[in-house]
Formats: sequence, structure tokens, C-alpha cells
Amino acid sequence: MASALLLLATFLALALLVGIPRIVRRPGLPRELAFQEVPDAELTPPQSAHLSRLDAALGRLQYRPVFNIRVTNLPNPNLSRFYTSSVDPALLLTSLLRVDAPGAATQNEDYVEMITRYQDGTELTTLNSSVTSPFGPVPQRVVQRFPGMDPARLKERHDQAAAGLLAREPLWLGPGEILER
Repeated sequence: MASALLLLATFLALALLVGIPRIVRRPGLPRELAFQEVPDAELTPPQSAHLSRLDAALGRLQYRPVFNIRVTNLPNPNLSRFYTSSVDPALLLTSLLRVDAPGAATQNEDYVEMITRYQDGTELTTLNSSVTSPFGPVPQRVVQRFPGMDPARLKERHDQAAAGLLAREPLWLGPGEILER
């Protein structure tokens, strides 16, 4: 019994003196994201080529690029480009992500996400990423995931779901409101 108590006391002492300070020192996710606008002229050639192809595909859907941003306070570089349309309230974005994990090969991921927000707080999101969120479902957020689907077919699926939500009155966001939301 005495040895068990000694073992427990040793564990608790090590947890308090070593474990907790080590956990607290490690960087966590930031409470707020820091955005930096990235002009097209500063894109790398592969980024520019990828976004030019996507611009052409989304242009056929009547979407135009608004701006590019980079989140500067996350551990891995990423680039997002936002698109809006004068005939559709859905906001489109594409994100180019690079994930560097210790001991693993660098992985690149890109996806297209279509978002329509509504007056009652509902949000419809349709995306072609195979990567799922580590967070639980958010109330009033409808998420449709079609991994690898091309933007035109993805938009068709988004529009089908949005048709059933029209009574909730879609919000039209201007370029200045995108990051606020």
C-alpha cells in the first residue's frame, strides 16, 4: 500500500512539475487568425497556373476572383482565393494547403468550397475536399462533401441544396464583408 501511494505521489509530482509546463509551452492554435492579402503578382508560378485554370472554370459559372489571402499565424503555409458572382449569393473559395509533418513527406491539398449564408444564420457549404474537420458538426450548418468533384458539378449540387433553403433568404456578401464572416 505504501509503495502504491509513493508511486502515485511521484506520478503527480512529475505531472505537475514536468508535464503541465511542457504542455503549456507548446504553441497551440491561435485564438484569431492573422490574414495577409497576397497580390496576384506575388503568387508562385505553380500557384498562378493552378489559379488561372480555376479562374477559367469558375468564370464559366459567372464567378470572378476577389482577392487572395494567406493565414500568417498557422504552422503550415496556405493560400486562399475568394470568388463572388453578381448573379448568385454563394461565395466560392479555393485553398491551396501544404502540410509538413515531422518524419512524413510534404502533402499538398487543394479544394473548392461553396458557401451560402442565410438571414436566419443557416449556412450551406459544399466542398470537394476529402479531408474532414476535426471539429464536431455546427448547428445550422449544412455540409455536403463530394471529394474530387469538378467545380461545375459541385456547383450543381450546391444549387440543388440551396433551392430547398430559399425561404431562409440568402445573404449577399460584398468583398469587404467576406473576412468578417
